[in-house]
Amino acid sequence: RVATVPEVLASKDDVIPGLKAELDVLATRKVVRAENKSDTQAVTIMADKDIPYQLLRKVMVTCARANFSDVSFAVRRKADA
Repeated sequence: RVATVPEVLASKDDVIPGLKAELDVLATRKVVRAENKSDTQAVTIMADKDIPYQLLRKVMVTCARANFSDVSFAVRRKADA
């Protein structure tokens, strides 16, 4: 765990320190296969529709500050009723 939702929402800072630290560590990992190397760091954000925009914004700002500029959002379709 890098932070709790109440901690993040209560903070006036746009960067989530625990998440930033973890992303910084991940950014230092070496790529095993040369063809998998990218000029940008990629991150996929998974969230449900109830996530507060303020929290999502802080996650995205933190990713950007950690040089993870290739941001994707994962979506899961509802099962057909």
